[in-house]
Amino acid sequence: MESFFASLYHALSSSFPFEWAEFAFMWRGLLAMAIIAPLCALMGVHVVNFRLAFFSDAISHSTFAGVALGLLFGLAPFYGVIGLGVAAGIGITLLKSRSDLSSDTIISVILSALVALGIVLLHVQKETRGFEAYLYGAVLALSDAELLALYAVGTVVFIMIARWFNRLILISLNADLAASRGIPARRMEYLFAVILALVVTFSLRAVGLFMVTALLVIPAATARNLAGGVRGLFWIAVGSAWAAGLSGLLLAFYLDTPAGATIILISSLLFLASWIRVRLAG
Repeated sequence: MESFFASLYHALSSSFPFEWAEFAFMWRGLLAMAIIAPLCALMGVHVVNFRLAFFSDAISHSTFAGVALGLLFGLAPFYGVIGLGVAAGIGITLLKSRSDLSSDTIISVILSALVALGIVLLHVQKETRGFEAYLYGAVLALSDAELLALYAVGTVVFIMIARWFNRLILISLNADLAASRGIPARRMEYLFAVILALVVTFSLRAVGLFMVTALLVIPAATARNLAGGVRGLFWIAVGSAWAAGLSGLLLAFYLDTPAGATIILISSLLFLASWIRVRLAG
């Protein structure tokens, strides 16, 4: 497997006469963003429609406790992040359906509890090894194995969401109407919560918990400004995410700035441009 990736990076670097193309870590980063950006954009369309931006924020912040639990049980932090992220997604969805409290109140309570638990566990263990990568993101430090995992998860998620895309759009618009048409709205909410948790936690290593929600929301918000229909909503979100992800990574190389933050800044500029366009057109 290592020889395959080494041959791939050598072939790619030989095809592009640029300084950045000489480095394998840049190709890992670009290949990672090539799947993370459209994946987050696809999920982000539904996150915006379902008004789940705060929900994804809660899952990303479960990193605090996930890393600590992984270290506590002698596991790689990644496994703790995945496990707790999925558990948080299911727990929030369950409480939302069985409580009279507003969803943002429930999410705020769980987010606060998870962050507090993580801080306490990290303090008790006095161990923060590997934590900064999840905090700030390290897309240029991904390994070949992590890159393969991203593409495996991304492929499965793309297939599932593509199959359910219209159903999820209908549920977000009118859950009762969806149920009347035989769509299991409640079950699909749980499945979407689990998938969103997986996408968020798999993306954390690349862009960090402070940035992952932005990568979900901003391209989708840009698409909402520009799209004339559901199909356009998807393609504009994916296109803007790709543009921000790939150009942000290259710009970070030349400016020596944090890759994740640079990607989000470019994505924000694209959103601003779309908002200005709408204002001028109106």
